[in-house]
Amino acid sequence: MFLGVRKIEMADFFKKSQTDIPDFIVRIEDGNLEDPLNLNVEIKGFRSEDAKQKKETMEVCMILDINKFDEFGRWAFAEFTDV
Repeated sequence: MFLGVRKIEMADFFKKSQTDIPDFIVRIEDGNLEDPLNLNVEIKGFRSEDAKQKKETMEVCMILDINKFDEFGRWAFAEFTDV
């Protein structure tokens, strides 16, 4: 199943709600053939305060919440700043 590009609604508890489109979604076959890992990849050159907050929101809120539901598969987040 191809996921395509999806918008992700991120709750910004300090300002307002934001919509984010991931730079890449990579599907990784890590030995679990029935449930590959979906990796949300962000590429950052300059890391602003918004980027730091986005990373924290993704890791602490979004990924944990998404992984609670089996129907969405397994998800992880990676941010690359030096490529």
